[in-house]
Amino acid sequence: MNTGKHQSKVIISATCFADADAAIAMATSLAQKVKGVVHGLLVEDESILRHANLPLAKAVAFQSGIPRRVTPKAMASAFRRDARMFKTILAKTANEASINWSFESKPGQLMPLLHSVSSKGDLVLLGHQRTPMTSDEIVYLNYGDSGDGSFLELANQVAREMNVPFQVISFMKSESKTSFSSGTGSASGRDNITTHHSVNQVLELLYKKSLKAAFIVVGEDNNLDIYEILEAARCPIVYLVQKQPGS
Repeated sequence: MNTGKHQSKVIISATCFADADAAIAMATSLAQKVKGVVHGLLVEDESILRHANLPLAKAVAFQSGIPRRVTPKAMASAFRRDARMFKTILAKTANEASINWSFESKPGQLMPLLHSVSSKGDLVLLGHQRTPMTSDEIVYLNYGDSGDGSFLELANQVAREMNVPFQVISFMKSESKTSFSSGTGSASGRDNITTHHSVNQVLELLYKKSLKAAFIVVGEDNNLDIYEILEAARCPIVYLVQKQPGS
């Protein structure tokens, strides 16, 4: 993952500090493992700002569940406040781990902004607040990649160090269906159980779980909706950048 002259980045991105805070420590740990740097990106989501312009627009707090009136001015202030907190905690955590870091806050949409700051071989960590019922389990989702296995071993290493269960889910394209295989707790990430599921069934499986993190690897000919995975898994997502848009 850290090949040639390119020094791998671990890019931690979120649209609010609460989501970023759930993943900063993991991002720094990953940067240590791949001998890379960590880059924080707070996305001032354009859709949120558009929503704030609507009459009677409200936002619901994650912790309290109480809806509150929002305005464009209030949302802009919230983004600035979250950016300061994100940068402060990232700097503190990275400095304590002797990891080089950088940070930026940009308006726009999440995936296009991530494409603009990432290169092949980088790791992207999408932050997500962990739910109160979150258990300690890590899953690895393989969507058609046939690489050297280093990303799989990285995910497995993280699970071993955290002493949590580790499950591998692999998709292999065929003419009529997708092959799904899953294994739990294997040192190599391989397994002896194979069955067939659709992507929607896997999303449903993730939705029923309470995860610590999910690692995703996608083959270069496979376009995956990261948003669907993030929404279903409801935990920090780590994926390996395999190619640049249009390449």
